[in-house]
Amino acid sequence: MINILLNIYKVDDEWCFHEFKNYIKAEHKVTVIPFAFNEERIHSNESWLAYYGENEGIYFPGIVNSFHSYGIKYENINWINYFADSKEIAKNKIANSDILFFLGGLPDKIMLRLEEFDLIKTIEQHKGIIIGYSAGAMIQIENYHITPDNDYSTFGYYKGMKMINESDIEVHFEHTDLQLESIERVKKETGKPVYAIEDYGAIIVEQNRVKMVGKVHYFG
Repeated sequence: MINILLNIYKVDDEWCFHEFKNYIKAEHKVTVIPFAFNEERIHSNESWLAYYGENEGIYFPGIVNSFHSYGIKYENINWINYFADSKEIAKNKIANSDILFFLGGLPDKIMLRLEEFDLIKTIEQHKGIIIGYSAGAMIQIENYHITPDNDYSTFGYYKGMKMINESDIEVHFEHTDLQLESIERVKKETGKPVYAIEDYGAIIVEQNRVKMVGKVHYFG
């Protein structure tokens, strides 16, 4: 498994394309997993389609075109629809994919919905590439932290998937005092280093080796 963690959905931006093309190939099949949504905005298949649907989804073109930049055909990009797909369909899409792409939003919601679909072990055993931005990056950490923001009022540790357990990340890093306090707290309480990722930064984890791409800061 190769893990790519970043903050933005455009995986073909100039700052990362040269590095990511070593991993993302034209023949790859992609499954997009948009499980991080807030129920106040997305609460039905109709509202899901308004965000992610092929014809009208506001996020659909940008995400699909980003992978198309690597030569991946549109027909090789699937989406798991929380409201329309069964557990079996979701598992089949994952099993037939080389790349799983987790979208941003609320990380704890991703984990709840993966558990509901009985997908956690399936994904943890995936042999391909796991890409996630923002919340989709955080849940790749076995025990990730959340710095207080507009969605989460207090600092906390949350359970992610058993992929990366030697370090933690701080997403959307802007060098704020609150973020720096959280990073120091994680280091002190867990003894693990933290990779603080700015919006034009990413880390690639392969066989426990971490490669920093773009604007990433290491707090060891």
